[in-house]
Amino acid sequence: MPCARSLRLLLTALTVAAALALAACGSGGEGTGSSGEAQGTIVQGPGVRATKPPWPLERTHMAQRVRILGLPAPGREKFHIHAQLRVYVNGLLVPVPANIGLDPARRIAAGLHTHDRSGVIHLEADKPFKATLGDVFYLWGVRLAANELGALRNDGAEQVRAYVNGRRISDPAAHVLAKNDNIVIAYGKAGTFPTRPDTTLLREANRGGSLACSTNKNGQKRTSCVTGQ
Repeated sequence: MPCARSLRLLLTALTVAAALALAACGSGGEGTGSSGEAQGTIVQGPGVRATKPPWPLERTHMAQRVRILGLPAPGREKFHIHAQLRVYVNGLLVPVPANIGLDPARRIAAGLHTHDRSGVIHLEADKPFKATLGDVFYLWGVRLAANELGALRNDGAEQVRAYVNGRRISDPAAHVLAKNDNIVIAYGKAGTFPTRPDTTLLREANRGGSLACSTNKNGQKRTSCVTGQ
């Protein structure tokens, strides 16, 4: 199955019923959810897991996933923006792993990556490029759909809920990442997690602090966040 260029993900067609369900789950409402087939844009492919949390980085098939996405390699910081991702399950924070999209030992380096467990996402390349939230979960190796997160599926009041800058979105995997996005993916009952988490670490990255990987030990500006670049 070919990947759509705009999303670079393996997609499944929406049925009419799924489309109606997504319309009910817009940014203004909680929706009814479904425990049936996956809805919206679906993250799936080699090494992508539908398991229970926590979700360590899936490394075995990461090189293959990077090739499939066709993301640019990190460059000399001509383009370098940040977003923040928080994942909650039943009110508890699930760590976003370090080195999503990176494995220096195997010479894997995608322009979309993380450096640590802060949840700060880097988009870094010689020139601007677009990436989606689904791309992040694809590189991570975690299944995501409008009503699925790993092995977790909508079940009554317990639902997959996604927010960007405090606004609910209905198709999280399709969301195109933008500078300073404050993203929440949560599973559970409404009100058990923040929809607009603290952005201290995101602001630190934007200021050029340690999370931005922009200076070396001598205070000189780096040309890239990635070793060897």
